[in-house]
Amino acid sequence: MSSEEILIEREESMGLIFLNREQKLNALNNKMQETLYNVISEMNEEDSIRVIIVSGKGRAFSAGSDIYEYIKWKSESNLLEFIKHQRLANRLFELIEDIEKPVIAAVNGYALGGGFELALACDFIIASKEAEFGFQK
Repeated sequence: MSSEEILIEREESMGLIFLNREQKLNALNNKMQETLYNVISEMNEEDSIRVIIVSGKGRAFSAGSDIYEYIKWKSESNLLEFIKHQRLANRLFELIEDIEKPVIAAVNGYALGGGFELALACDFIIASKEAEFGFQK
């Protein structure tokens, strides 16, 4: 399972997952969170995968939640979509924290807000010199 916003590779015993919304600094929307959850769950079940690595394409690991979705939900007075987004994020972070296989965040740039939380949910963070972490930018 993958989408154009999430790229998946398997290399020897590694499952590689790349966030692929470079133009949005890999901001997480609902579709991406659902896909990430499903892909990580599948990789956890694959005996040939011994480690899962999550990274971002372009100049960001992830700038967090897609604020344009937030604006849309607010303008539509759609609190249920906001709640769904937050619950998806919590489920994803809990999955990453609870699985037996090590999960590594390879942080290549901005890891902000929910992107920082995604990195923190992983067992290890490997950061490039360009990595920046925080809850506000």
